[in-house]
Amino acid sequence: MSEILIQTNGGDGAKDVLQTAKLPVELIHLIIAFINDGNNPHETLAACSLVCRTWHNMCCRHIFDSIVIDSDNLAPRLTFFCHTAPRLSEYVRHFSISWGGRNCFIPDWSWVSGAVFKNLRTLRLENGLCSVSGPSPFLSITNFLLAAPCLKELILRGCAFENLPSLYFTLALCSNTLEQLTFNNVTFIYSPEDDKYIVSSPPHMGVLRKLDSPPRYHPVIECPNLESLIIRVDPGDVWVLPSWVPSGLTDLTIHATARRPIPDLGKNIRPSHLTLSLSGSLPYAISIQWIQGCIDRLPFPQHLRRFKIIFQRSITRPGVSYPKDTDYDNLLEIIQRLREHSALVHINLEITIFLYHALPTDWAEVKAREVPKLKRGLDPLFEANVLHATFAVRRQTSDEGLETLMEWEGGTAEWQ
Repeated sequence: MSEILIQTNGGDGAKDVLQTAKLPVELIHLIIAFINDGNNPHETLAACSLVCRTWHNMCCRHIFDSIVIDSDNLAPRLTFFCHTAPRLSEYVRHFSISWGGRNCFIPDWSWVSGAVFKNLRTLRLENGLCSVSGPSPFLSITNFLLAAPCLKELILRGCAFENLPSLYFTLALCSNTLEQLTFNNVTFIYSPEDDKYIVSSPPHMGVLRKLDSPPRYHPVIECPNLESLIIRVDPGDVWVLPSWVPSGLTDLTIHATARRPIPDLGKNIRPSHLTLSLSGSLPYAISIQWIQGCIDRLPFPQHLRRFKIIFQRSITRPGVSYPKDTDYDNLLEIIQRLREHSALVHINLEITIFLYHALPTDWAEVKAREVPKLKRGLDPLFEANVLHATFAVRRQTSDEGLETLMEWEGGTAEWQ
């Protein structure tokens, strides 16, 4: 219970009366959550935190739940959290640091002297140099954050690792707790091929369940219980499934364009969930051929139960290309053949066209023409109640947003 003062009218000219009232903790939680859901809530939450100790603790959980530090205020913000007010670190659940090209493992005792990030769940490191060849990398704030006892997710974006041992050092610090690992535009200053004479064993990541976009050179990551893998086939890459990916993988997602070579999916994996996401502006017929080739590369397609196909078309010139009747016919043939030889029970189809120019069009007329074409071409799948489909046309606005010009959704419930 929390006590507050309520001013009541005394009546008949009497002075107003201050009375003490007790609020249930559950009600305080609702009040603070309502404030937190509003626009720019931090100023109001900061004021509420001054009510009493109970309100202070509840407000701090929202105020400091997610912290973003960029390279411009790196030193003062880290010093505040880790030295000036280290007790606030226990409220932080999501931490993002942009290093601006600095070394993430610079030792600095003033940053780690008193903070205890005991509730940290997600750590995002951006644009940092990851080098552990310097003195005392164990005394860096990055080392301290990676070793947080409840860390579940690590996102590495735009980071450059000095070499393979630097990557293994980073992963070893969180190998006992990490469940999700994402690489986004990660590079090596010296390629792992240059490290062949350096003795460096990969850490054992026994609880890692989801891996997103492992680096191009596929350094060994021991993750025997990996369930979900996302790969992105970049320009010029011939993507080969790493040998260390366990056969028990259940969820595979591939992002590519139909211009890229079909990835080599090895001989052992047997995913039950497959997502193929194709972007670009190539004809749908070429993309559908790529999908067929990818399915042919699956070592055990008969294990598939859920199949998701995403077409994302980017149109930069006047004129829009829509799927033809023959495209739907060919896609239906691929899926029906797959259904005959697998346990496939659900298919998701997403077609999204992104326009980057003004195009005066009667979008109601477009919808009236394209949706029946889709329904007609894939009718057997709708009849079998195994298909969920969406069709949308969106346009980029001047403020970098997206305007939906046409949208349709139908079929069975969507697979999330």
